[in-house]
Amino acid sequence: MASRRARGSAQKRQLKGFSAPAGMGGLSWETVERYPPESGLRSMINALTEVLAKHATGLLITIDEILRKLFDDLRQIGTQFQHAFRENREVAFAGAWVY
Repeated sequence: MASRRARGSAQKRQLKGFSAPAGMGGLSWETVERYPPESGLRSMINALTEVLAKHATGLLITIDEILRKLFDDLRQIGTQFQHAFRENREVAFAGAWVY
């Protein structure tokens, strides 16, 4: 994978606005990230499993005291694990329920 330096600066300037009051023009610029960081569970799992694969190991996520009211959160975690399994990433999950 090419480094950011080889691909260019991590930031770029882009035109934000243009104005021309009374015949005199003006430009405004802003600096933006060329490669905005990805966030979220899926991108974190991907990044971690890529690093861990270099060491012939995988990722284990454990959740203790799973409550019924947290099912929506658990469903989202399960969806991300399903993607990881389909991509043949070395991941495992262990959870403990509480009534």
